[in-house]
Amino acid sequence: MLKTLMLLALLPVGGLFGQGTVNTISLTGSAVAVQTGSNYNFTIAGSGSVTGFGNAQLSGSGVFDLGTVVTLGPINGTISLIFSDGDVLLATFSIPPGVLIPQLGGTVGATGSVKIIGGSGKFTGASGSFTGVSGSGTITGAQSTSFQLSGTGTVSAPAALTPGTLTYRGSIAHIAAGAGWKTTLTFVNTGTTASQLHLAFFDESGAALSLPVSYPQTPATPAAAASTIDRNLAAGAVLIVESQGGDALLLGSAQMSTDGAATGSAIFRYTPSGQEAVVPLETRNPAAFVLPFDNTGGYANGLAISNVASTAASVKILISDDSGVNNIVTDTLSVPARGHISFVLSDKYPLTALRRGTVTLQTPANGQISALGIRATAAGAYTSIPPGTK
Repeated sequence: MLKTLMLLALLPVGGLFGQGTVNTISLTGSAVAVQTGSNYNFTIAGSGSVTGFGNAQLSGSGVFDLGTVVTLGPINGTISLIFSDGDVLLATFSIPPGVLIPQLGGTVGATGSVKIIGGSGKFTGASGSFTGVSGSGTITGAQSTSFQLSGTGTVSAPAALTPGTLTYRGSIAHIAAGAGWKTTLTFVNTGTTASQLHLAFFDESGAALSLPVSYPQTPATPAAAASTIDRNLAAGAVLIVESQGGDALLLGSAQMSTDGAATGSAIFRYTPSGQEAVVPLETRNPAAFVLPFDNTGGYANGLAISNVASTAASVKILISDDSGVNNIVTDTLSVPARGHISFVLSDKYPLTALRRGTVTLQTPANGQISALGIRATAAGAYTSIPPGTK
């Protein structure tokens, strides 16, 4: 149990868009209409995509009166495109008068328009239009149809991310998802203006780590794999990201960049026991991190180190006893560029068993690292150990 806990689960960007960028929007799905009085209320479900932003879940609704069926009047409604990272693009659509609804099984073509009216995340404040959307629909039931649409247009937003404006602001030295572990990341924009936030996950070798992520603030958004997350956060806004994998344990680290002010933290939860621990976003770059450890009385300590830099690091580790005088271990740990290592202290360094003391991790010259510790009981309870600096 202890070794499982101590494995720890210690705990570029979506497409750019602008006024001159031409995008293609494609929609496919089904619509179901329900008669209410003199109106048909209809709902839309399916999938969609916008070039530069990838695939999305499609939902929408609208209403038209019974006279429309006879007089061939316009059909109007609203749609939402929910992308895998949780960003939402909102739009209205209009099919002009003149579309004759065919008999069951019949297919009809039409041309309409889509107008972008905003959204959330990177689509906050979005605008634009797709004025030549064309497609076809097949009547599949008395009040249902399937359809496919495609057209070109533009999408623009004040929140569009411009390369070079983001600055690294902090890291989480350990991320764990799967095998019972869940990591919850929380970020807060503490500034007085909106800011762009970019989150990147890296595996132990420093490569991009694809994690299953979900967003509890938008529960309708399906969980999806992501190695980066981009959001535009309003002043005072909060972003919560959860990652809980399957049977395999995914380990790595995270780095956060922003063009404004943001803070963050991570909560590590071992689901079978309900035990949790929280660590803050590491924003410091000291000459060394210092962590106390206690391997007596059935306690054990784990350590995680991430290399924030884009070059490999040799991290010198010094372990002393609780007198502060006697050095127990001197070693050098190799950590790949943006890589990560984690271990149970007494497993890697048996001389620390049944002892108390401190672990000092020296930051490499011209480098930057992040570190955190975990203390666990034999029964499986655990807590985080915030590192000091010197």
